[in-house]
Amino acid sequence: MVFADIARISGKRFNYVIVGGGTSGLCLAARLTENPNITVAVLEAGPAHLNDPLILTPAAFTRQIGNPEYDWMYKTVPQKHTDDLEYIINSGKGLGGSSCMNFLAYNRPTQEDIDAYEQLGNPGWNWSSFEQYCKKSERFTPGRPEALSAYGQRYQQHTLGIDGPLAISFPAVVSGGDLALRATLESKGIHALDSALRGEVTGTWCSVSTIDPATQTRANSVTAYLQPNIDRPNLEVLTEALVNRIITSVSASGVTASGIEFTHGGVTHEVYVDGDVVLCAGAVQSPKILELSGIGDRRVLELAGVDVKLDLPGVGNNVQEHISHAGVSFELKDDNDIQTWDLLRNPDIAAKQRQLYIEQKQGLMTMVPSGLTFLPLQTFSRNAEAIINRHAERLEKESHLYTAATLAQYHIQLANLRNPKLPDIELIGFPGFRGFPNTAQPGKRYYSLVPALCHPFSRGNIHITSNNPQDAPRIDPRYLEEEIDLDIMVEVFKFLRSLGNESPLKDIVTKEANPGHELTDEDQIRQHVKRGFKSTWHTCGSLSMLPRLSDGVVDPQLKVWGTRNIRVADLSVAPLQVASHTQALVYSIAEKAADIIKSEFKRSAFFAV
Repeated sequence: MVFADIARISGKRFNYVIVGGGTSGLCLAARLTENPNITVAVLEAGPAHLNDPLILTPAAFTRQIGNPEYDWMYKTVPQKHTDDLEYIINSGKGLGGSSCMNFLAYNRPTQEDIDAYEQLGNPGWNWSSFEQYCKKSERFTPGRPEALSAYGQRYQQHTLGIDGPLAISFPAVVSGGDLALRATLESKGIHALDSALRGEVTGTWCSVSTIDPATQTRANSVTAYLQPNIDRPNLEVLTEALVNRIITSVSASGVTASGIEFTHGGVTHEVYVDGDVVLCAGAVQSPKILELSGIGDRRVLELAGVDVKLDLPGVGNNVQEHISHAGVSFELKDDNDIQTWDLLRNPDIAAKQRQLYIEQKQGLMTMVPSGLTFLPLQTFSRNAEAIINRHAERLEKESHLYTAATLAQYHIQLANLRNPKLPDIELIGFPGFRGFPNTAQPGKRYYSLVPALCHPFSRGNIHITSNNPQDAPRIDPRYLEEEIDLDIMVEVFKFLRSLGNESPLKDIVTKEANPGHELTDEDQIRQHVKRGFKSTWHTCGSLSMLPRLSDGVVDPQLKVWGTRNIRVADLSVAPLQVASHTQALVYSIAEKAADIIKSEFKRSAFFAV
């Protein structure tokens, strides 16, 4: 692969400059440069990290997230957990972004989740469009019939794309713990889905993953969109290029971008644009770049020492996150052969498994979390109605504390929460040890149940605190600020503990290893859940696609309100969280953005140049 050197970028002019070579940025670049008349430059702040086994080996994700040796994708969350928690995320810094470091789950949300975007004022952003763009990106390959049967890997071919660039498939190895969990849930009336990709996700199922079945390696935006197209003469990709700001001018018609100022090799450079600047730097970095460019809440910009070009108060607000919890970990009996990553703590076994993967692309290194379950609150809590009503009553009494835009979102969330067919919790079957306060014992295997909240009511913000591009933004997620989020997490925690007493799960475990049966008091449980919650790094909403009067930042064409040619095409534009992992959503945003931009390019004056 041949990347651009600085001489091919600095001082040069392109039709489009994409900021961020991650999940969405590389997809967008590949689609735009299908037109040979369109020139594109991609600026990526991180390194290339090509052919890295810690990226390509499926199970190696367990060594990435939270690994300070890989600081390009290291996420630091302090042990202090409070409602005004501040922390720093440096997520997905490198080509491929978060598609190189997630745990490979590829899901679509509910139809209601996506249709809500249109309901909030974004015509054309509905399930039908979303499904179309998902299929455009997907290249699904069914597994072996015997594996499909043994692992309960169900799908409906017509719901999946087969000609797209992104390889997706069922994992080659599935933990027996997943099968026991699924059977246990089915015994409690939770049905197994025939397809979880058609807009209905409530139930239990085996997820497809971004794994190329031909090579048993991770598929990501690098392998799918960049590598096949890097030699295009109209595409330039520069790594280790930190964007300082968008170069703009202000006129009666709005803010116009003329280029990007960036730092490469310790030297400041500029690159110029005829068409659009497109931010694809993610929900943390994209708002930072807008604010450094003078676009955002006037009060934030002035405090940071940035000249105000456009007062746009929604920038950096409405931040939402799927919050997770350490969950419940069960110690497995010795008389079964359930596979878990705990075996890799033995150096001899780990060496054999690595060699098995290298030589035959088999074994534990091909296993990823694939046992997923999405549940409505009513399924696991007898207190569901009381919890919902209490929150609704409080919102009505304290409506003056919220903006009209936030209340409109809450109205949708409450309606969906009351629907016993729509999920609000994800349950992940994790084949390995998790949690606290206890530690894993040598030679023991564990199976863990990890919950995540799909539609948090709490809203945070992300803002710069200085005009120095090297400084990380301040992130105030305000986790659990809305009490209902904690109420739901406490209820699902108790539900997960109860599953250890149900067959067939109880038949394969010896005890609850974490947190342990000593934790029984309701207040203790509540405090334990508060101490154990964490981010899933699915941050969205920081540059929400909403009407400008509803605190929106981008319009339905992904153009920043009040600008002529600045767009955003990453997860920051999603105005509401969804019941799924966010990979498919990000790819679909980028695919749709490409069609929007290409359509406008055909009508533009510079088409004939």
